[in-house]
Amino acid sequence: MTEYWKVVWESFKNGSVSSFKLIYHEYIDLLYAYGSKITSDEEILKDSVQQLFLELYTSGKNLSNPGNLKYYLLKALKIIIIHEIKKRYKYTSFELVDSIKFELELDVESEVIETEEKSAKIKFLQKTLSDLPPEKRELLFLKFYSGFNNEEIGGALGLKAETVKKRIYRILKQLHIQFRDLPIILFSLYYKI
Repeated sequence: MTEYWKVVWESFKNGSVSSFKLIYHEYIDLLYAYGSKITSDEEILKDSVQQLFLELYTSGKNLSNPGNLKYYLLKALKIIIIHEIKKRYKYTSFELVDSIKFELELDVESEVIETEEKSAKIKFLQKTLSDLPPEKRELLFLKFYSGFNNEEIGGALGLKAETVKKRIYRILKQLHIQFRDLPIILFSLYYKI
C-alpha cells in the first residue's frame, strides 16, 4: 500500500468520514466490476458491496492494516458475496464456490476490430475463456483486468505468488494450444493495463 493510502487508512480508522469517502470513491467501481464476475444477481451484489462498506465503517478502529487495500477489499467482498448466496439460497456445502459464475468478458473497442477475421478470433477467444473453470477465469481477471501482480493475487486468493505464477502459465499454455494467435491478443491485453 502506498504511503498516501496508509495515511488515508489510518485516518479512516481514527474516524475520518472524508477518508472513508476517499476509500469508497476509489474502489467502488472496481468492487462492482469484480463482484459482477462472481454473481450475476444484482441484488446480492449491491447488498454485498453495501455490507462491505457498512462493516468497514462500523469496525474501523478494530481493523488491521492491510498490506494492499485493493485486494483486501476484493477478498472481503468475495467472502461477503459467498456468504450472501449461501444465506439466500440455503447452500449447505462448499459446492457453492464451484457453482459461482465468474464471468470474464473481453472489453474490446469496436474500432479495434477492423476485419471479420479479427472479430471471429475475439469471439473464439471469448468462448474459450468462458469454457474455463471459474477459478481460472478469476486468476485471469485479477492478472489482466485488475492489474494485480502475482503476490497481490496470491494475497487475495490465499495462494503463494509462485503458485499463482505457475497456474497462470498453465492457463495461458492451455489456451495457446486451443488458439494459435493467442500470444498476440494476450500481449495486447497484458500491456493494456
